[in-house]
Amino acid sequence: MTDQWKEKSFAAEWTHDPLRGNPTREEQLRILLALLKGSCFAGKVILDLGCGSGIVEERIFEEVSGARVVGIDSSQAMLELASARLRRWSDRLQLIHADLDDFENVKLPESSYGTVISVQTLHNVPHLVKKCVFAKTHAVLNSRGVFYMLDRVKVGPPELFDQYRLVWNRLETVHRTKIDEGSTYAEHVQLLKEKGDYPRDS
Repeated sequence: MTDQWKEKSFAAEWTHDPLRGNPTREEQLRILLALLKGSCFAGKVILDLGCGSGIVEERIFEEVSGARVVGIDSSQAMLELASARLRRWSDRLQLIHADLDDFENVKLPESSYGTVISVQTLHNVPHLVKKCVFAKTHAVLNSRGVFYMLDRVKVGPPELFDQYRLVWNRLETVHRTKIDEGSTYAEHVQLLKEKGDYPRDS
C-alpha cells in the first residue's frame, strides 16, 4: 500500500471528498447498508478491514441498530480522523492500528464476528497478501458469517479497455467528476503501478 494514506494532509483531503474519482461509491455504500441492516443482529460484531477515517462506520452506526464494529487500518492519520468522527459511538467501536500485510498476526478482540466488510481497500495490497487476508477472514467468521467486499476489479482483457473508458466517460458526465484511469490500457496499467494498486480479475 502506498504511504500517502499515512500522511495527515492526504488523509484529510480524501476524507473531505471521498466520492472524487469514484462517483458510484455512494450507491455501493447504500447497497452494503441494506445488506447489513438485513443480516446484523445483537451479538454479532462487524469487522472492517481498512476502516479509514470512519465514513462507513458513521453510516453503519446511524442506520444499523445496535451495530458494534472493530475497525482495522494501517494509517494512524486515518484512525485519528475516525476516532474524532465516531466519538459518540465509542462504546460500540474498537479501532486497531495494524497493517493488512501482517493481518494473520493481528490479535483481534475475542468476539463473535458475524460480518466482515472491506470497502475499497484490498486492491491496495499485493495478491499474496489477499490470500492471507481471505484465509484469516474465513477463520474468524462464525459459522453463519458473511464477508462483504466492495472493491475494484482488474480491467481486462486489454481489448475491452475502450468499453470501460466509455462507461467512465458516462459517469464523468453524469456526476461531473474526473475518473483518472488513463486514456489507454498501457497508461491505465502504469497508473495502477504508480498508485500501488493490485486489482484482481475477480
